[in-house]
Amino acid sequence: RFHLELGRQVLRVNLRGAGSSSSTCSDYYHSGRGGDVAAVLDCLDETIVRRGIFVIGFSLGGNILINYLARQRTHPRIVGAATVSAPILPVQAAKKLMKRRNTIYHSWLLSRMKKECLGLKGRLSPGEVSAITNARTIYQFDNDFIAPRNGFTDAEDYYEKTAGANLVSEIAIPTLMIHAEDDPWIPALPYHRLIKDSGENIEVVLAPSGGHVGFHARGSKKTWHDRVIQKFVERI
Repeated sequence: RFHLELGRQVLRVNLRGAGSSSSTCSDYYHSGRGGDVAAVLDCLDETIVRRGIFVIGFSLGGNILINYLARQRTHPRIVGAATVSAPILPVQAAKKLMKRRNTIYHSWLLSRMKKECLGLKGRLSPGEVSAITNARTIYQFDNDFIAPRNGFTDAEDYYEKTAGANLVSEIAIPTLMIHAEDDPWIPALPYHRLIKDSGENIEVVLAPSGGHVGFHARGSKKTWHDRVIQKFVERI
């Protein structure tokens, strides 16, 4: 809504197989599936993108976006990008999600993911159905289903090869990365490291508070992260 009110055309993309898209997708998203970003951008009509594209990835979508930007390197129409609350070190995020304080959310998220995947029905092998059904944690779900289905050895291999923190240095376009110190699910440590080590085209904004994709500012109906992204867009 923020960008629509500024007169921009906005396309919101759901992760593959999530929510209502499960009935039309032949597979399920994972944290490194940057090819899905490419597929969407390649389908956009030239009359829509002639003035350029600014891409924003939220939460896991942010890590997927980093995977795309790092491996694609350049796109003729992308002028910049931003991520908000992205789990750029997936192994740390998975471990934090499984901590006792996150029991309720972890249980809800795992249940939702299992339901979405089981909706693939005929596109799953009996072994995959069993792996999904028997998973008791996000880590087990990734280790027994997501990793082998997508060509990774196990969860550790999957997390390592899709970690956005390891790929940021390969991004060639101006990119803003926003995160909060108090995010209950995604550690801030890798962002501190990026502040020290990232290139000139990468800007990291680490707020003391904001939770996970929260950033609601007192006295403003417009979220803080939207306003920060807008300033970034104006600069580039």
